[in-house]
Amino acid sequence: MMHANNDQRVAVIGAGVAGLTAADTLRSLGFKQVVVYETQSRAGGKIESSAELGTAVELGAAFATDAYAITLEFARRYAVPIVARPLTPAPILDDDGALCTPPQFAIRKYGLPALQKAIQSYAAVLEKYAVNDKSGFVGMPSELRRPFSEFAEHVGIVPVADMFRVVAIAFGYPYYEDVPAVYILRCMDGLLRVGPKGAYTRTTYFFPNGFQEVFTKLADDLASRDATDRQGIIYNAQVTKIVRAHAGARPEISITANGKERVFDRIIVTTPPKATQTFLDLTAEERELFNQAVSRNYHVTVSVVSGVAPEKADLYFYPHTRIANIGHVNYWSKLWTEASGDLVMRTFQNVDWSQSTPDAQRLLAKDLATYAGGSLVSVLLHRQWDNFPHFETSALEDGAYERLDALQGKHGVFFAGGLMGFEAVETSARYARDLVLANFSG
Repeated sequence: MMHANNDQRVAVIGAGVAGLTAADTLRSLGFKQVVVYETQSRAGGKIESSAELGTAVELGAAFATDAYAITLEFARRYAVPIVARPLTPAPILDDDGALCTPPQFAIRKYGLPALQKAIQSYAAVLEKYAVNDKSGFVGMPSELRRPFSEFAEHVGIVPVADMFRVVAIAFGYPYYEDVPAVYILRCMDGLLRVGPKGAYTRTTYFFPNGFQEVFTKLADDLASRDATDRQGIIYNAQVTKIVRAHAGARPEISITANGKERVFDRIIVTTPPKATQTFLDLTAEERELFNQAVSRNYHVTVSVVSGVAPEKADLYFYPHTRIANIGHVNYWSKLWTEASGDLVMRTFQNVDWSQSTPDAQRLLAKDLATYAGGSLVSVLLHRQWDNFPHFETSALEDGAYERLDALQGKHGVFFAGGLMGFEAVETSARYARDLVLANFSG
């Protein structure tokens, strides 16, 4: 394995969780020339805590759990306020219109004995596969490449999986029928555990000033060391071209951003595959693999709504966990009540790439009327995310992750981010840290 000396020039593309963790790890290894390029005016990536409405409103990742070791390490390092409180699941709206707690939902569908048996099977699955024991996906068992719906049936965890389905899809992960099992298991293990008294959610941590504060403070710390223009963060950086010199023992990489060209020895790319293809001189094999990656069109909207009864102001929608209902609301929750009595609500929607933002907002208005007898008054905030880049079963069976892993460091380029480590805060951070420690220390 090739190790870099810490006098090398390293660029990191993206100041999201993976990019900032990579830069922080490089700093801990003594690298003095690390530059982070970020296209936005802020750090955090898909962690965005908007203050536009006078209080922190999460438009991306919203909380951490006790599995988030690196994330909590950063929070404590920078004295970011943390509040630990139980994650109380919202009611699930079933196909017949009934409102149920998650356990009630599983019991009415499958019966208590079947749910208890499924919980035991789920515990065995967690122990057998330990999907979060390592970062990345290289060398996964072949059965985890199967669609999750098939896998859940095979290992006898359907009642537990169905109870979790509304959560997985509300958080922007794909439909059980077409997503490989390894991804949903990684998501479930990050939140749902099993103990002597049955299944339980992990300890959850919330951030009163917004989750983004953790990574804003990390970014500020990294940027404060930019005394010589050789290290720090460049915001509003429109990277238009990255070209690798393929000759010589020490590869040189040219990065053009905002019309200015700089040369580096190594780069770590953390941007989503679609964005990466617009600026990096991908090899034929890299392009083939990136073209196989798929992602979700995920919308988060904060709106003023009227006419919604309190008991229907926090809901998961089981009917919308089927791909036939893509675009409809997967989850909504009340943020606060206005002086007028109207509610400010946050909604989450998985939207087809062929559907526009106006299409998504029409479906939101339709769901408010259908399920709550309410109406959409106005949209206050909206974010559309290119979310959860991943490989489907056929690509996994062709060894997509093994092939990408073999390309790490080729001509000085390394890949991190959601595709490589799974689209969640801690898994992205962990993969980035492990990548740097494995390839830049020695």
